[in-house]
Amino acid sequence: MVVFPDTQNYAKYAKNQANWDRVCRWVAEHRAAWRVGIALPPGDLVEQNDIAVGGGQGGGGQDSASQW
Repeated sequence: MVVFPDTQNYAKYAKNQANWDRVCRWVAEHRAAWRVGIALPPGDLVEQNDIAVGGGQGGGGQDSASQW
């Protein structure tokens, strides 16, 4: 099992996207060797689910569509 806590911290800022991509790629590449059967996100997936334009009021730098 892989646990991705509080993924909204990766999703809300575009500058963190490369780190999130690296984490996911590592899991995908090592899934068989580590016998990963499931990946769980126990925290918030995104910071904001309803903003059209990022960069406002603590919601991060990305809009909701980009966060998803």
